Amino acid sequence: MSKDATDFFPASLIAQVIKTNKRQVARIASREHWPRRPQGNLILLRPPEKYLAECRALYQPRPSVAVKIPTKVCRDALRLSRRLACAVHAYDGMRAGQSRAAAIAAVKRRLGGKVGESSVIRWINRLAADGVSGLLDQRHERSGRKAQVAS
Repeated sequence: MSKDATDFFPASLIAQVIKTNKRQVARIASREHWPRRPQGNLILLRPPEKYLAECRALYQPRPSVAVKIPTKVCRDALRLSRRLACAVHAYDGMRAGQSRAAAIAAVKRRLGGKVGESSVIRWINRLAADGVSGLLDQRHERSGRKAQVAS
């Protein structure tokens, strides 16, 4: 009874073999204490011996990703692109003859009201003063309100 890394499969694949759904597979695995192994957002399960041969035959591993970008880098890039898009959209409105308030209101409408007026003004000023690098997060350690001390 070997416990290779290749003997662990997603619940959806085991469900195909057992001919049930993946929730039921999760219940069975929990009840019968099947070994499990995390893989990213996925939990891989090791089914009993009677299902292993069929699972091995059906299993096609996911292609591995050559470069894994850390989540924080992705979040920072999305934040920067959103800020840049807001500031540029407001600039375009002002160049087209709109007042600053009207251009900012247009940005808010475009984003469905999910951005504050003061944030757009701050991003416009930072873009004008420091360029694109001014839109990057300047936070050190923490930001926001200080923690409330319970009395």
